[in-house]
Amino acid sequence: MALAFAVSGLTGCGESETPTTEGLSDMAGAIARESAVGIETDAGTKGEAVQITVTVNGVPFAATLADNMAASKLAEMLSGGPLTFGLSDYAGFEKVGDLGFSLPVENERITTAPGDIVLYQGDQIVCFYGENTWSYTRLARMDDLAGWEEALGSGAVELTLALP
Repeated sequence: MALAFAVSGLTGCGESETPTTEGLSDMAGAIARESAVGIETDAGTKGEAVQITVTVNGVPFAATLADNMAASKLAEMLSGGPLTFGLSDYAGFEKVGDLGFSLPVENERITTAPGDIVLYQGDQIVCFYGENTWSYTRLARMDDLAGWEEALGSGAVELTLALP
């Protein structure tokens, strides 16, 4: 809606007027605010940040879910209560565990960073404390990395995801 107004405002100049960029940042800000409030789509409300609590071996962390179908489905599942998974170390930069169910796959080739939580092959959750480039579906990102690598430690961990 704001985008249509912004476009019509740019094309509504008279013959003697020339379009300028003055006011475009205000229009862009209005569009961004509208997107942040949320626009309904078939997938649900887009643009709204959904917070979750990620607990690793009893240590809680705040995270923000990604804006995609897999994360939306995960949030829907979390509305029924916390989910707990066992994760084991893989390759010295990630912890991997079986979800026990499948989520929608929207893979893209990405380079992960510490604090990324992704979906692998539709049914595995991966928590990164290092980097890797591969095709994943983003699920969440830690809001603060303080203590993240230490909590993941070495060996197996218990991961619990919950809505705050």
